[in-house]
Amino acid sequence: GSAAVAGRLGDRWELLAARSNRNFGEYAPGRRRPNYDFLTVGVQDEFQQQIEQDVERVRFTDNEQDSNLFKARFHIDDDQSLTFSYIGTELSYNNVSDRQVLDPIDGSVRDGDDAWRRYGDASTTSDSVSLRYNLNPSSPLINLEANAYFVSTEGQRYTEAGSPVVLNGTDMTDLYWMIGVCEQNPVPDNAYNACQAGLSNNNHTQIDTYGFTLENTAHFSLGGMDGFSSNHGIEYFIDKGESTTIRERDGRQLASMDNTLNPNGERSIASAFGNLQWENETFTLAAGLRYDYYK
Repeated sequence: GSAAVAGRLGDRWELLAARSNRNFGEYAPGRRRPNYDFLTVGVQDEFQQQIEQDVERVRFTDNEQDSNLFKARFHIDDDQSLTFSYIGTELSYNNVSDRQVLDPIDGSVRDGDDAWRRYGDASTTSDSVSLRYNLNPSSPLINLEANAYFVSTEGQRYTEAGSPVVLNGTDMTDLYWMIGVCEQNPVPDNAYNACQAGLSNNNHTQIDTYGFTLENTAHFSLGGMDGFSSNHGIEYFIDKGESTTIRERDGRQLASMDNTLNPNGERSIASAFGNLQWENETFTLAAGLRYDYYK
């Protein structure tokens, strides 16, 4: 659902606020398509057809999204205005899930919801604010806009320990952790996979963007012909990214490291651009040039 409210305060202020919520439930697969069959057995059961089960829904496929918007515009005078904007979004969902019908320890058959396992959760938030100045006097040669903005995007992903390594009915993952094998440095090669299966991962990623733009749009005649316009300006922004992964066992932090898939770093881009356009009721002709400098 969503709700919004807007209004004016006197001759100078315009306000807008809105909020929405979107909630998707768990996915219910159709049975008329050929690819339904792969859902009838557990993913970790090596697709043993003798233990097929009907699947009414795919567990842990739900997600929820909240969004917020606020905008305020102040008219300095008839030619100038100042606009503040905020947009915020939060998305939460399950990180990964799995289905295993056969219990790896005793070989018993799980049924229904018990066969599904939720391995973790994840969330993503994005917040952006901007302050825009506009100068639009009666002259057709001036429609100036200056905009400064900040955007922060943050991701949090938690993954629980995976399926244990089982040998002859013995949970080797729990055994190695219990007797201290997994705390040795280095971990013995024959125990490495079992020890890794007992670790959970907590990954945090954040990207912050700072930037500004300055541009002007002009309308004019050329050689006695109307319909010409030009837009030109500059832009600059910088991105700063940070990402860490923490490995845990039963709530104990064992290691913290940079995330190699999303490495820490920084980049900046400076741009200059220009566009020239002519149009009438039938045709539009446009040409543009942009220069970007990356660092």
